[in-house]
Amino acid sequence: MKQHRELSLWLVMLVGCSAGTLIACGGEDAVPGTLGAGGSASTGGAGGGTGGAGAPGVSGSAPGGSTAAGGTTAVAGAGTNGGAGTNGGAGTNGGAGTNGGAGTNMPYGVVSCQPAFETACKPTIVFENQDPNGKGKIFTNAVPDVETTMKDIACTACSILYRDPSEIPDEKHPSTIKLVLDTHGGVAQAGGGQIQFDLNYIDSKRNDSPESIKQEMLGVLQHETVHLYQNYGTAGTGEGLADLVRARTGFYPKSRWRSEGDWKAAYTASGNFYSWLTGPCTFHTEAYAQHDFDLPYKINKVLAGKSGDASFDAVAGLLQMTFGKNVEQLWDEYQADAYGK
Repeated sequence: MKQHRELSLWLVMLVGCSAGTLIACGGEDAVPGTLGAGGSASTGGAGGGTGGAGAPGVSGSAPGGSTAAGGTTAVAGAGTNGGAGTNGGAGTNGGAGTNGGAGTNMPYGVVSCQPAFETACKPTIVFENQDPNGKGKIFTNAVPDVETTMKDIACTACSILYRDPSEIPDEKHPSTIKLVLDTHGGVAQAGGGQIQFDLNYIDSKRNDSPESIKQEMLGVLQHETVHLYQNYGTAGTGEGLADLVRARTGFYPKSRWRSEGDWKAAYTASGNFYSWLTGPCTFHTEAYAQHDFDLPYKINKVLAGKSGDASFDAVAGLLQMTFGKNVEQLWDEYQADAYGK
């Protein structure tokens, strides 16, 4: 989930997540929405319930959650992510390869669809626009080739979250993604291989510049698509990871880089913190001196099978191991470096 607005408006009601559960998003101007038999944006369940109050450019809330267990392979030595392997040395993702040295993604790490995922993560796209000549036209004017765009967004999500297609759990590897433009309240929601994008939210952007509208449409799609593939954990990790991917791909305006919340807060608060630790990108130049471009992959990896407080513990342990400082120290440095607090 995602969108833009003051974080003071955010109402994060997400709880633990499990595979196949719907995740719903509110937006900067979003209003509470409801869901039918599929579940609730904030509570889930058979009867549905009230949706999230709308996050500033992100998500409102989620039901039971989005993902469950499903681990990934280790990263070390000359294997997939080290030495001369796929992500190191002269391999696909390091040295002079696709994503390192003189590679195509430098100097920002993995930020686009990588060759290993060209086949594995370009699913069939089904697009349903319930108002093609009205509010939905705002979307298609900004994203005229929906199928190609969605395939690339899916491939990018996989490329950032994983290093090899074999790491993707079956329940997080949809063969088809259905994108529906409808009216359900909030901003967008994802689950079960489907993304719903609210037409009223799309319409709220009609007076923005074409460039801003396109950035917002792509940003929402990138965030929601991450939910279909990621290890979620809990709200502060799952929504943060989705916004981390959105940040790395440049689908936020610079105004979203600001002081807010704490490291456990969902959406851009944790997402931008993770991105600062990952390193500079087209969205921001600020970065931790000892940043790690592989951090999005590592966060997704440690969240496999985690929920609730165990998700925060897993991320905190990862950051301690990676940077040699506890997460509270890193957060304080992030606030001082990025915002001069």
